[in-house]
Amino acid sequence: MGLDDLFKHKYHHSSSYNHHGGHHHSHFKLELLRSVLQYLPHKKALLVGALIICIVIFITGIALLWAIFPLITQAVGYVEANGIKSIVDTVLPYVEKIWKGTGK
Repeated sequence: MGLDDLFKHKYHHSSSYNHHGGHHHSHFKLELLRSVLQYLPHKKALLVGALIICIVIFITGIALLWAIFPLITQAVGYVEANGIKSIVDTVLPYVEKIWKGTGK
């Protein structure tokens, strides 16, 4: 059973009607999610792959935060010592060059 079979035969719009007499389609996404979640336990390799990808993303995020933390603390220390006006005065000439398009 492939993903084509999963999506082709199992999902049909709900035939329930709301209290205004119109067709109610909000259950379609819930049914789709339930069927996909019921399908996943049968594919152990897919679950293991998804778990490995989640762990790698989590570890990468922590490593990135760990790497950036000294930069953040240094930036906060600079702002605390010099104030926002100093940053604006430092960055403004570069922004003006980019805005004018001179680049030199």
